[in-house]
Amino acid sequence: MNLRDSRSLLLRVVGRRFLSRPIKLTGRHILVVSLLASATISLPSTAVPRTLPEYNATEAKNHIGETARVTDKVGCIESRHWGGKRVGLGDCGPQSAHAPFMAITYSDVIPGPKLDLEKLKGVVVTVTGKIKEYGHTGTASIDVTSTSQIVPHKLKRAQVEANAQQSAAKPSSGSQSGSQPISAEVVDIPAAQAQFGIKAGNVKVTFSDGHTEVWTHSGDCHNAKVSPKGNVGWILIGKRGTLSPSGKTIALDNDSLVVRLLDGTTKKFPPFGENHFIPDWRFADDDKAVIVRSGGYHGPASYVQYDLASGKVIDSRGNGYTPYAELPAWAKPLADPNEWRICCQGPNPAANRGRCVASA
Repeated sequence: MNLRDSRSLLLRVVGRRFLSRPIKLTGRHILVVSLLASATISLPSTAVPRTLPEYNATEAKNHIGETARVTDKVGCIESRHWGGKRVGLGDCGPQSAHAPFMAITYSDVIPGPKLDLEKLKGVVVTVTGKIKEYGHTGTASIDVTSTSQIVPHKLKRAQVEANAQQSAAKPSSGSQSGSQPISAEVVDIPAAQAQFGIKAGNVKVTFSDGHTEVWTHSGDCHNAKVSPKGNVGWILIGKRGTLSPSGKTIALDNDSLVVRLLDGTTKKFPPFGENHFIPDWRFADDDKAVIVRSGGYHGPASYVQYDLASGKVIDSRGNGYTPYAELPAWAKPLADPNEWRICCQGPNPAANRGRCVASA
């Protein structure tokens, strides 16, 4: 504090009746005024805290580590096996773990104002807390320890729906406007999948009117295809693990084929029998069926034909080897004529013993 400020403060302290008289400041007066000013400056601040940043469900993954608010529509709610719930915001896809953002509770009973999480589906909410990555799935999340962290917004629902990001949850909106999917590609390929040598990421769909939509957010999809009728499918990779110390990759969950129809219906198809992996697939019979090629760690491929509407198996070939010439016409487009030589006479035929039951 300089001399001028000290003089001004002292004039206010001594009172109005002394203002008509000249005041001579001594060093002692200035010292007292300085001490008073310091005490005043050091008082606790009553300023309003800085407003937290706010993001939608898709944007949240770009702000890991920040304390913020995430506002979007609740797309799914799922109970956790060991207690609590996962509340998915945005497009959930096949399950809540594939939502771009999740609010996670670790107990079925949490403190705070009364709030029924099961009734939040379709409601726009704001979740407040520190954003973190959920495992290595590419999904952002906030741990919820009090219901006060989740605030429903009935008035915001119409606004958010009108301006919401285009997503797979409403693919029918494109067909209603005369636009339908014409191509699909895999984007946002994360390093966690690239290390397995698989081009896996999120499914981006291009519509006939030129607009695009990202339909998944989990980073574990590949081999996306679009049928002539505009149905879209892709392979959803099951969870993988690594054995130590060998470094061998193992399947913790099986792959699955996901097909999303023009009306927004989602279908899932598993590998054949006890197989874990789906390397390829296709639409068939004018979109009445899908053909899936699947396999295990070793041995020849299996083939299964599913009815697209019911999900039932129409026909199949596996688990043993079937010569290419003996495969039905529906399976041949996905088959390799040289599979016998590669799988059953290759460098490790003992690993396939019992599955190579015929010769070409």
